[in-house]
Amino acid sequence: MKYIFLFLVLFAYSANALAFEAGPDLTDREIIESLVELKAGQANLDNRLNDVKDDFNRRFDNLGNLVLWGFGIIFTGIFALIGFVLWDRRTALAPAVKRHDALENALIGYSEKHPDLKEELKHAGVL
Repeated sequence: MKYIFLFLVLFAYSANALAFEAGPDLTDREIIESLVELKAGQANLDNRLNDVKDDFNRRFDNLGNLVLWGFGIIFTGIFALIGFVLWDRRTALAPAVKRHDALENALIGYSEKHPDLKEELKHAGVL
């Protein structure tokens, strides 16, 4: 029984080995023609890849220019806003500074007649 089982197992494995079918023989000329076609196809793929790479580089350069323009516009807007805030602050404070100077001059003039006020202004650092 063992021998029959062993024979069947060996026969099953050898059946796969016998199933090999030889293909048609290729001549050297056919092999060379196939290689030439493969090289031409590879050259065509290389050209297409270079075209895609060049297109990508152009698009990337355009994107870089867009980013630079965007930052330039944003920074210009920020500086314009800062300039406007400083101008507005100076314009808004100009009447108060003018009034403060007038009051200070009035106090200095009035202190000429009153020595105790003159001492207080000196002590405060106005004179």
